Amino acid sequence: KHTDVSDFTLWGLKCALQPQEMGIKHPLHRKKLQLALKAFTNKMTEKSAELDHIWVTRWLDDIGLPQYKDQFHEARVDGRMIQYLTVNDLLSLKVTSQLHHLSIKCAIHVLHANKFNPHCLRRRPGEEKQPSPSEVVQWSNHRVMEWLRAVDLAEYAPNLRGSGVHGGLIILEPRFSAETLALLLNIPPQKTLLRRHLATAFSALVGTQATQEKREYGNATGHVPLTTTSKVKVIYSTKGQRKKEKHIYIVKMFQMFLNDGDLMLPRSISYFTIISSDLCLYNVTWHSKIIHCNISLRQCHRNY
Repeated sequence: KHTDVSDFTLWGLKCALQPQEMGIKHPLHRKKLQLALKAFTNKMTEKSAELDHIWVTRWLDDIGLPQYKDQFHEARVDGRMIQYLTVNDLLSLKVTSQLHHLSIKCAIHVLHANKFNPHCLRRRPGEEKQPSPSEVVQWSNHRVMEWLRAVDLAEYAPNLRGSGVHGGLIILEPRFSAETLALLLNIPPQKTLLRRHLATAFSALVGTQATQEKREYGNATGHVPLTTTSKVKVIYSTKGQRKKEKHIYIVKMFQMFLNDGDLMLPRSISYFTIISSDLCLYNVTWHSKIIHCNISLRQCHRNY
């Protein structure tokens, strides 16, 4: 039977607005429908839409977070949805670790930069002797473990399984340092020579510019080190009888350069991370500083 486009649109809106009546109880299922409906009505062609929820579970393996595969599979999170995931969405998927939140956000950045190429992450070592940061940013969790074996830290490499460490996190997250990696690898603090060896290899891996960015960020006033045990918490503020969520926006805008002066990511691709219950990733221009600010939800929607 032929179905008119307007009928399909009305059906989709009814599903989105009245999920209980339509039998759609999972909030992420409703979100998936809303995004698909928006793309259909606007006649948008998105490369990310070609990546189904089965691919996303394999992607979680690549970025070192296989422990969340069941939750993502149950929620049917696909390529279109991952770029619109919010903090509350991740919490509903039982992703509570701050490090794992950052891992997913950086992995999404890498997907954007590579136009959602499903094969953009590198799993095996190539022929390069000294990889550049633009190559390291595409390393999978397994490739990082191979690098550890290459720098004589093979006995600690298995500790990265389930850690969420991949090339995008190493390069793009300014708080991820050699000290963070040493904690994840469970290298005892008293093994100073081993930690020094790791720090030297880490600096050579990320490059001069990224090393300087991480050092400056670590020396900034009010800097909070990234730990392996930090949890993401939703902050609430009480107003009268209503309990309304307080929106926290941590805007992270930074510019990464290669040794030859070129941008690590294409100049046309620029993103910043917003930690919020309602918002996700939006396009902005590159900036070399780290900025912390609070903006209203209405203003954010108006500007972006």
